[in-house]
Amino acid sequence: MPKVHMIGNAHLDPVWLWTWQDGYSEVLATFRSALDRMNEDKNYIFTCACACYYKWILETDPAMFEEIKARVREGRWVIVGGWWIQPDCTRPSGESFARQALYSQRFFRKHFGIQAKTGYNVDSFGHNAMMPQLLKEGGMSAYVYMRPGAGAEKEYAFEENMFLWKGADGTVMPTFRIPESYCTNFGNLPEKMELYKGFAEKLGRPEMCFYGVGNHGGGPTKQNLAEIRSMQENTGDTYAHSSPDAYFAELDTAGLPLQEGDLLHHASGCYTALMEIKTLNRRAERHLAAAEKLNLLARSMGLKLPKADLAEAWQNVLFNQFHDIMGGCSIRDAYEDAKAFYGEALSAAHKTMNLAAQTIAWNIDTSIGGTGIRTAELDIWHNENGAPLTIFNPLNWPVTIPVRIGAGVSAVADDGTVLPHQAVRSRCNMGVHGKMDGISLFTVPAMGYATWQLRRKEDTAPANVTGTLLWGDDFLENDWLRLELDANTGDVLRLYDKKAARELLSAPMQARVMDENDSDTWSHAIFSFHKDAGGFADAKLTLLTHGDIFVTLRAESTYGKSVLTRDYTLYRTMAPLFISTKVNWQERHKMLKLAWHAAGENLKPTASLPYGHITREPDGKDCAMHAWVAMTDDKGVGLGIGTDSRTAYDAMGDALRITALRSPDYADHCYTDHTQRDIFGEATDQGEQTFRSVVMPVNGDFEALRRESEQLCEEFPVIHGTGHPGTLPRSAVLGTVTGADVSCLKYAEDGNGIILRLIETQGKDTEAKVSLPAAEPFTLPLTPFRVRTVRIADGIVSDTDFTEI
Repeated sequence: MPKVHMIGNAHLDPVWLWTWQDGYSEVLATFRSALDRMNEDKNYIFTCACACYYKWILETDPAMFEEIKARVREGRWVIVGGWWIQPDCTRPSGESFARQALYSQRFFRKHFGIQAKTGYNVDSFGHNAMMPQLLKEGGMSAYVYMRPGAGAEKEYAFEENMFLWKGADGTVMPTFRIPESYCTNFGNLPEKMELYKGFAEKLGRPEMCFYGVGNHGGGPTKQNLAEIRSMQENTGDTYAHSSPDAYFAELDTAGLPLQEGDLLHHASGCYTALMEIKTLNRRAERHLAAAEKLNLLARSMGLKLPKADLAEAWQNVLFNQFHDIMGGCSIRDAYEDAKAFYGEALSAAHKTMNLAAQTIAWNIDTSIGGTGIRTAELDIWHNENGAPLTIFNPLNWPVTIPVRIGAGVSAVADDGTVLPHQAVRSRCNMGVHGKMDGISLFTVPAMGYATWQLRRKEDTAPANVTGTLLWGDDFLENDWLRLELDANTGDVLRLYDKKAARELLSAPMQARVMDENDSDTWSHAIFSFHKDAGGFADAKLTLLTHGDIFVTLRAESTYGKSVLTRDYTLYRTMAPLFISTKVNWQERHKMLKLAWHAAGENLKPTASLPYGHITREPDGKDCAMHAWVAMTDDKGVGLGIGTDSRTAYDAMGDALRITALRSPDYADHCYTDHTQRDIFGEATDQGEQTFRSVVMPVNGDFEALRRESEQLCEEFPVIHGTGHPGTLPRSAVLGTVTGADVSCLKYAEDGNGIILRLIETQGKDTEAKVSLPAAEPFTLPLTPFRVRTVRIADGIVSDTDFTEI
């Protein structure tokens, strides 16, 4: 008889229908109960994940923590998961998943002398196709999950509950899907045990049966343990107290079916619920990584500033990635806490970034022509030679970005080139001196900085302006694109690729509102959102600004009480279409979809993943994406859309629809009976929301789209300085990495050297060429979507993984 492994656990949601403070208490009570049950039953084994919980115990009850350590040594308390929390597994960045493993596995190694071996996200709502590699690089060799299921709701067509999961990069991970709940209600455990015995007999292999009171903690009860003893007495050794580690050690993986791709679609509504939180998460992830890079690069120049210590800031972000927080399905009070945690993380990132940038800028020799001082409020220049402007780029590719520099000012490069300047409205209104501002475009080298001199316009020669930029009441055009707008809706009527001489759209783009009154917050058993409730109309088109650099046409339209404002921008010297969107959303149980109809035949969507991308079927189901999605034909030609914060789309036929936002009620679980709702429910995401998008042709690969999308949310520190002597050059490249993207560049956790994490982003074999101050230039081969983490210490480059152990 195949064995049924009895997995005693307590599903602990630290936040859901309660706040994290209540979740903290829940963890204390549950861990105490688990230890007490061990004292009563010498065979009982308890399984628990999430390093965050163990840290709470260490802080609050050191004596209990010592008891847990003793049980871990004994083998009766089994640590699984290897991550800070059970996160949302579709929307965080790849670097966030790396940090989940970094801080957790090092915590477990430090305090328990072990690392978690089994990945464990039993309640997360979906799992991206890079997960097998993310788990492996975090020190784990097997995986347990439950959602999506293959039961009555038909969330997933794959029926097997034990299989080999092949990720987008080719990594294969033994994976177990819990066929029934990870919890047990009071009194139903014997019935559940019989069910799993039947599974084992039918399949001819061992099974795992999870039991214990969960969600708000609790764990296995005295009754549970008595019922197991009774079943053991009647069936011999069929049922055994066990753990996921023991199960996978016993399992013969030969002959298991292979499953490829990602695991979706449970709770499709959570891909878009509470966009405010998802937006803050994207910003915090990118800004923390940028702060670490700039801190290390500044110190590598010999500047005296402390090493960045952003572990706590990262842990705030990792906690907020808990699936019920990031999924947008918790109570409203929980999100006030989440915003505070993100605020703390962003503050730490910005302070670290600013210190590095200010320290570098203060040590640059900017004494050219004497000392110039700028008073920003009135744009008064105390020296005709002006003052320096230094801009930093933490990315490993050069960027061209717009920067506000003031009215009546020109930026001059060291070779004497005067950059074009365009007057725009100021962000303040302080009379004649405060109504106007100015913007120039600056190209900043990869992983470096550059300095320009800001001078009064009357003291500089006119800038050389090249390239086409045309505009009218309802159109914009540059050397790459022609954009035409619908005067009634404000939608895109036509987008023409001038270089390829082809239409990018087969039909006008549309901003449409979907009725989802039959959906709850999660959208249980709902996978597509196509109940059209109308579109925005009564548009007003306004030419907002135009000049030597860019032109912006604003379209403002309405739906009910909601107002949609879109600023369409084309630059004279940059190819893409940029759209800044502001929505004053006043709808309840509705969704906003931005539908782009791509031109072409046999179109399929390719969506970004954490550290990769995946091509899916255009089946009309809402799917998660990380930062961008493209609709292309068999040759990879089509239309690409990237955003700074939107996280879902659907595709069907020629339509690629970005899910911009939705407004279910907070924690509304009334999907089986909508009459349970009342007038006092609070709708999510009401009021003003803003996000930025980039729209561009795709011609065979997605690298340009990926870079443009990631730049939308990147932080590029800008320092308005004064003239002074210094030892550093006015412009410098602090390191170079080509052939791969840099996910992180930071000091090693143990202080031994630095950590460089590279990712192959295009799905092909390549070589990364690296030149950093810490070592001689070196080359690393990378296979498609490979994540490679190396330690550079004493000039020696060696492979490591996310844990740095």
